[in-house]
Amino acid sequence: MEKNNRKFKLIFSVVVLLVCFYFSVFLSHYTYNTDFAQYYSIANKILDSNIPNISIYDIDTANKYSIPEATEIHGFPYSMIAAYMMSPLALIPYFKAKSLMIFINILMYLASIAIALKLGRASGRWFVYPLALLCLWPPFIENMRQGQINAILLFLIAVAVFAATKNRPALCGIFLAIAALFKVFPVAIAMVIGIKNWRIFASCFVTFVISFFIPGSLKWFEAINNNLTRFDFLYNPIYLWLQQFGPVWFWLYASAIGSCTAIVAFRAKDSNYPILISFAIHAVLLIIPIIEYSHFTLLAFPYAYIIVSAERSNRQLLTSIVLSFIMIGIPFFLAKPLLLKVIVSKVIMLLGLFVGWAALAYRLFAAPSVEGLTA
Repeated sequence: MEKNNRKFKLIFSVVVLLVCFYFSVFLSHYTYNTDFAQYYSIANKILDSNIPNISIYDIDTANKYSIPEATEIHGFPYSMIAAYMMSPLALIPYFKAKSLMIFINILMYLASIAIALKLGRASGRWFVYPLALLCLWPPFIENMRQGQINAILLFLIAVAVFAATKNRPALCGIFLAIAALFKVFPVAIAMVIGIKNWRIFASCFVTFVISFFIPGSLKWFEAINNNLTRFDFLYNPIYLWLQQFGPVWFWLYASAIGSCTAIVAFRAKDSNYPILISFAIHAVLLIIPIIEYSHFTLLAFPYAYIIVSAERSNRQLLTSIVLSFIMIGIPFFLAKPLLLKVIVSKVIMLLGLFVGWAALAYRLFAAPSVEGLTA
């Protein structure tokens, strides 16, 4: 009987992999105006011996490398090391490279959810059903459609949490630093859980700083600033609203969320790493100035962990998380038929995000060391 079960699991796993692979190939050919075109352009620049690598931060107005996808290529928004990591993509044809990127995102997303579920001690149907449900998580679907990398960042964060639970704080910090080389906010996540173990933030910070010894790396910060000014339509609606009162209000809002998060994390520093990471992810998504729907892919870890861990016995928290899940997911289905403006959709999503953050803050602050939260 056990042998048959193993055989069934093996066959099922192979079938899932094949379905994911063919879905990746299909999606790569039937999506357009995606972010992957930019990654492929940067990969070509890194491998092009005729131009300096620092040119990755120059704004392109033409499709120099004959990318077969209708899109506008802008300056690279990630670090120099991230560009080197992506450079192998240029060694294979465009659509094969795009298929590979989508396939890697799918595998890493599934692995991330599996890690969260295992940390929550899920088994049987409590493992299968949440995994299947989160495969339909709209931000992840948008992440695949855009050829984005948020599922890869989710995997790095999930592995970092796993390392922390195995008492490997330095390794945890290194994985968060690698994620931060693509998007800076994982450094903030390291700061939050660094309140529990300072070695996590220290190793993250040191690794992050060392990366800038590569020539041209410091220009990344200029590119980040350029993106903030060029893509104002992607702004967090809260920042757009505060803009009318002056720039100081940006910092007051970010400081308020950051301070509350730090106070709660300090009070709940005896809590386990998965719940602290879940809280930190909500906080950084509330603070970052530019927000896209695919960024919410990162919430799959908190949802998976809270639904299957001892936290599901807390009805208030579970209800809030389910409400957050619905509020963030619903604009994906309603935006087109109801012609909701982008700003309205983002407001709904941010309200859902705030519901999750506030519920976790209350849970950690009110009962920081009860069963299910202790390390």
